[in-house]
Amino acid sequence: MAVTRLYRAGAAIGNHPNTQLSGTKKALTRARGCVYDWGTIVRITLQGSTCKSGRYRLISQVLFAVQFYVEEGECRMNFRWMRWGRTIVALFVALILSLPHPAGAASVTLTATTQTAWGKLVAFADDAQSAKLVSQMNSFRSLQTQEESMDAKIQALHYSNEEELTVTKNKIKTIRAAKIAYLEAKVKKTEESYQPLLDKYKLLTQQISAAGTIGSKTLKSVLQAQANLLKPAVALAKADIKARKSELQTEKAAVSKIAASIRTTLKEIDTVKVQIRAAKSGASSSKSALSSLLKTFNSAVKKPDVKTTSSTLTSMLSLYTKLVEDKQKNYSYEQKITAILNKAKLQFPSS
Repeated sequence: MAVTRLYRAGAAIGNHPNTQLSGTKKALTRARGCVYDWGTIVRITLQGSTCKSGRYRLISQVLFAVQFYVEEGECRMNFRWMRWGRTIVALFVALILSLPHPAGAASVTLTATTQTAWGKLVAFADDAQSAKLVSQMNSFRSLQTQEESMDAKIQALHYSNEEELTVTKNKIKTIRAAKIAYLEAKVKKTEESYQPLLDKYKLLTQQISAAGTIGSKTLKSVLQAQANLLKPAVALAKADIKARKSELQTEKAAVSKIAASIRTTLKEIDTVKVQIRAAKSGASSSKSALSSLLKTFNSAVKKPDVKTTSSTLTSMLSLYTKLVEDKQKNYSYEQKITAILNKAKLQFPSS
């Protein structure tokens, strides 16, 4: 028995191209010489893919094909059954599209009700409209995925940069800390070793002053002789202490210079953070505008109004693209901060 097959295939979500559909009922009524009735077989194929984060399972592609088998001379279903078959297709599509989108950072998500209405809209739109809607939704889903991926990358890099910045700032305080501690200890030890001599010389000078006050020239002369004997040793002691302190101050000055240079480099991050705020502001503005358009989109899908739905989606895609671009800028700025931190790390002395 001769069999005529008419196909309608399309992608509700995913990257499968729409094939052309001849008007089923129209084609059948033009067939020659016989009464044609038909049965309907619905085949739905799901292809699952995993988000890069690995935490959510996303049913990202749905390919549905309806094959109408028309057998000459046999009556299986009337036109009413055919309409019911199409309704079943729509319900299947709506069921798949109502599967929840992974919860994440996406600025715009479709509710289960909207996704159900969208599935029906795609199923009953004509070929050209259906193909355009599917393409637009593919782009929309792609932007959602890009945004979620970008948000994850921004967050990870931002936290990494913040942690590295804190570590770098704390590390500045430790530059040559061991050497400075050693020199400080050396100064202290030198001072302590000469302290008895200095104390003795100080006491003699006080006694000489007291002897002069009471008018005892003999005592003053004796004390002055003792002081004169100590003067060379005292001078050497003071010179040694001064040298040790000078060595310490020289090292501290060198460390301060290195620290200042590193802090100047880190100061460049402030400029980048201003750029990040600008990018975030742009993304926020796009998100706000998208939220407003989403209300129009939801209303058009539920009516259903194919033309308004498509035109609104076009506007949404334009805004969403801008939003993703701003987030890409945000990520590139975080990369700049990483580069600045790496530059700062190279400025630390090796020892």
